[in-house]
Amino acid sequence: MSPLYAVGKPYIVGRTHWPEGVDYNYRGGSHELRLFLARPSSSEVRDIRQGQAEFAFLVRPEAPDVIVFLYRFGQAIPWSDQPYSWHLVKAARPDEATLPEPMEVPEGHDIIQVILVDASTGLVRGLRVTVVKTR
Repeated sequence: MSPLYAVGKPYIVGRTHWPEGVDYNYRGGSHELRLFLARPSSSEVRDIRQGQAEFAFLVRPEAPDVIVFLYRFGQAIPWSDQPYSWHLVKAARPDEATLPEPMEVPEGHDIIQVILVDASTGLVRGLRVTVVKTR
C-alpha cells in the first residue's frame, strides 16, 4: 500500500531533515519525482504545484542502461535533469517491479506524481499529479 501524503504534513513521520536533492523513480508502473529543497521559495512552491510543467527523457546510445529524466516547472525551476538506472529498481526492490492495477488514463498518456519536501523541516510543501502525453 502506498503512503498518503498531505501538504503541511511530514513526508515521513518522525523525520525532520532530508539532504537537498532530487530523485526520479519509475517502479510498479508509476513515475515519481521527489524534490527535497531547503526552505523552498513561494515561487518554487507555486510553480511546482501549478506552474507549467514539462518533462522529457534522454537515452544515449552509448549508455542505454541510464535514462536521464528532464523536467522544469514554470519560471522558478528551470530545465534540470536526474539520471535513472532502471535495472537497479528490480535489484533493490523486486516487489516494486510489478505492474499496478490498471488506471483510467487515456492511451498514449501516463501519470507522474511530484512531491516537494522542505528538506529543512521534512514537511510536504507541494503535491502534484500530472497526466503527460507519451509516444
